[in-house]
Amino acid sequence: ATTRLDALVEILPGAGSGLRNLATVRLHHGTSSSPARIHLLEGRPELRPKERGFAQIVLDEEVAALAGDRFVLRDESARRTLGGGVVLRP
Repeated sequence: ATTRLDALVEILPGAGSGLRNLATVRLHHGTSSSPARIHLLEGRPELRPKERGFAQIVLDEEVAALAGDRFVLRDESARRTLGGGVVLRP
């Protein structure tokens, strides 16, 4: 179990303004849902719709994740899906 995931994140075309660095989101992985903060890597201030990039996801609760696991990112209230991705290194 871990509270940090290195991941490749992709933002959906209809995700509004995209995803900003240090944004608070909900990570849905398997059957779990946890509040998390996104730390975009490579000096990027944001990921816009249809873009992908590397990020470290810092979770409030531990998750049991393996490299290659898929996940979904939703906004903080879990009302809108922003995108998703794949775990590179838990």
